[in-house]
Amino acid sequence: MFARWQARMLKNPTGLFARWYLGPLWNRRNAVLNDAALEELLKFPGGRVLEIGFGGGYLLERLAATANDAVLHGVDASPTLVHFVSRRLRPLIRAQKLTLHCATAEALPFPDAAFDQVVSVNSLFYWDDPSRGFAEIRRGLATPGRLVLCLTEKESLRVKKFSRHGLKLFEAEELERLLAAANFTGIRCERRQDAYRRFLLITANAR
Repeated sequence: MFARWQARMLKNPTGLFARWYLGPLWNRRNAVLNDAALEELLKFPGGRVLEIGFGGGYLLERLAATANDAVLHGVDASPTLVHFVSRRLRPLIRAQKLTLHCATAEALPFPDAAFDQVVSVNSLFYWDDPSRGFAEIRRGLATPGRLVLCLTEKESLRVKKFSRHGLKLFEAEELERLLAAANFTGIRCERRQDAYRRFLLITANAR
């Protein structure tokens, strides 16, 4: 029962529990993955960057601090987290360096070719339709453009009880096939490990 509730809360965080516990928790537990994604994004600094599933806002905040000329956007499916991060990063929003939206990967509220880079860290498990999400990201990327994914590997996540309740777990080969089907090229996958799990760092190009 608790594992089912936990999975539901992770997919669409709501209420004070999400605002005061989950957001800060994600910022701490995903810091290594976010920093790995940040390192990749900074290889092509500046430009228009979208984060899908921004959680507690850690990566957006780090991007704003290290890529001063980047224009940042974020989408998250949770209205609670959009509100939480909007308050936490209010100075960036007021300075017009950051815009946040409540939306999903499968229905991005942006025109074609709106971004130079798109990034997502540990949110892919909760997408309703990953194939559609990747196609939508490809639509939103300019040419050339770049996608950066960072996520816990299947074998590390499947031991968690909550992962049995609707989460989509992926191996590297499956993600490579999905990305190729969405017309991404130059797909590169790197396996890494931190204190909590093994994870994948994947980059793909829109050409």
